[in-house]
Amino acid sequence: MKVGVKEYWIISPQNKTVQIFNLNEDDFYSEPIIYSKEDIIKSVIFKDLIIKLSDIFE
Repeated sequence: MKVGVKEYWIISPQNKTVQIFNLNEDDFYSEPIIYSKEDIIKSVIFKDLIIKLSDIFE
């Protein structure tokens, strides 16, 4: 938060999940959005970044 990281991801290969935290207008991180291997992730920061997790967590 202090250095302005707007989005960070925590990836768990063992659980096959990704948690994404986004910095909100109040400069606090939101509750994580949790994705599983069936989901498709779209980054808030990088609009063209789309990841199909089934391709990664095979």
